[in-house]
Amino acid sequence: MNVISARSPFEIIINESGQTGSKVELFIWNKGTTEPTIPTYIMSENIASVTQTETNYNISPYVLEYINHIVPVNNSVPVVEDNSNWCFVRVKRYKNVSGTFTLLNNVLYVGVNAYTSVIQNLNFDISNGEAYALLGNSNIKIQYYQFIPYYNFLCDRQTSSSFYAAYYDKSNTLLFTSNFLGTGSSEIFNYKIPLAITNSVKCVIGNSVEGTLYEIQTEKLDECKYTPVVVSYVNKLGGWQRLTFFKAQINSIAIKGSEYNLMQPNITYDYRLGQKRSFNLNGKQTIKLNTGWVYENYNELIQELMLSQRVLVDAIPAIVKTQSLTYKTDLKDKNINFEMDFEYSNNLLNDIV
Repeated sequence: MNVISARSPFEIIINESGQTGSKVELFIWNKGTTEPTIPTYIMSENIASVTQTETNYNISPYVLEYINHIVPVNNSVPVVEDNSNWCFVRVKRYKNVSGTFTLLNNVLYVGVNAYTSVIQNLNFDISNGEAYALLGNSNIKIQYYQFIPYYNFLCDRQTSSSFYAAYYDKSNTLLFTSNFLGTGSSEIFNYKIPLAITNSVKCVIGNSVEGTLYEIQTEKLDECKYTPVVVSYVNKLGGWQRLTFFKAQINSIAIKGSEYNLMQPNITYDYRLGQKRSFNLNGKQTIKLNTGWVYENYNELIQELMLSQRVLVDAIPAIVKTQSLTYKTDLKDKNINFEMDFEYSNNLLNDIV
């Protein structure tokens, strides 16, 4: 399985002996629809000179057009994710020798709304060549309240192995196993895997041949004083992530408009009309949230939240207004918590036309 992190540039490079140019054909579609028979996009380029023959094509912007995250929906067992959250990309590479195009290869990719860091250099396959990829960090213990979080899991059905999610309690006793993808002909799916069930503290994702692939620790917390708020966002790996902000919240609104002086209808005016009036009034609502005490590696989750282009606060679209993050450590800060500001992305007054 080849995975494209479409928020970072993904370069298709063609540099063949004797080429005078090159061409790339992209076929992009979502699962559940038919693969296009004609290219979605065609890109071509001539070489710069006989000594500079390499041609490059960044296909990420075209892939992102076919990915649309709306809202995460929970399930108690692994089920297939909404097909709009990811897409297929078939790339055909051609070399051009004086007007004659020759097909070099034909590769199928999976596109997700993920990104890579600068220090990781060129965009790389986050599946590491495997037939599966967890779109979440399995090394972080996830705290939650009532709404059980899930991770997205890309997997290519294999003829020799099937996939499962297993849940364990504090004594490491197996509570429940859910088999979600049996053997058969090769076909790629995007599953959402609940990270917990009643009384579980660990979720193990594996297959029947290799055994354990990922192990995610979870912790259910009770909150008797405040009303926890669930913030959902698309993380670095292109999957849904949920953070619960357990402690105090502060809600506020800000109103904007234009103020104008009024002209009275006649000299015998009615003072109750007033001399000024506000027009085009509308407002924004903001909310300040606090995580409560969390683990040190939540620094990574908060950073991904701040960099995410899709954020929801209790299923309402929002924008992260916090623009800086001070990394916290157990050694220095002892008890770690994060306070963040959000602005709901819809106006208070419906002015959508």
